[in-house]
Amino acid sequence: MKIVQLRYFGALADALQCREETLDWLALSTAVTDPSLAEGAPAPTLARLLALLAERHHNWPKDLSQLQLAVNHELLPPHRWAQFSIVPGTEIALFPPVTGG
Repeated sequence: MKIVQLRYFGALADALQCREETLDWLALSTAVTDPSLAEGAPAPTLARLLALLAERHHNWPKDLSQLQLAVNHELLPPHRWAQFSIVPGTEIALFPPVTGG
């Protein structure tokens, strides 16, 4: 199975009552495009993934301006979310705003 691993941290994990989840990449790609597409479905983007997660989780934050995403252990700025294609095996970590000192 082709999978995408999601990891949630901090207040986001608390709100979702979930620290991690695994999504089937093919189901994810068809969920955000045309359901009739099969293996050749275009790769979903991070922006589309976030929209799908907002539909799936009733406690999903409405304001994503402070959310940080790391893809395969590398932070990705929000201006790249719409173009970044998710491929099978991708690990995505989602971090809410943090404070500290």
